[in-house]
Amino acid sequence: MNYLTGGGACSVLVSPFNPETMDGTIIRVQDDKAIELVLGKWQDESFDYANAFKTVNMYKFTRDFMTCLYAPLIKWYVENVGENIYYEKVLGSLIYYRESDIRVVKVPESMWCEIDNEDDLFRARRRFRE
Repeated sequence: MNYLTGGGACSVLVSPFNPETMDGTIIRVQDDKAIELVLGKWQDESFDYANAFKTVNMYKFTRDFMTCLYAPLIKWYVENVGENIYYEKVLGSLIYYRESDIRVVKVPESMWCEIDNEDDLFRARRRFRE
């Protein structure tokens, strides 16, 4: 795997999607550019995970991206859609509309674990004790 250093106005940490250990938001990429973000609730049993990477939920934003674009859009979403939204929806809309240079930084699954439940915690403890 070619690990990239990021760049652009926003960098998103991602890992190759593993359906046995991961669920939730994925990003499709082309080279190091994010081209689509799909929330977990939008993925049904027929969803195609080709070229899918799991978001690790770590981001790097430039000051301009955060203050001029992302934070104002999140504020708009909260005021007009409601408080119970995913912040990733805003990021996904920026990717969809190609309004920003959003890049990915690929990391191997061995460097992190998603911990959403007790099974995930058990798997993480086992992996990082070895």
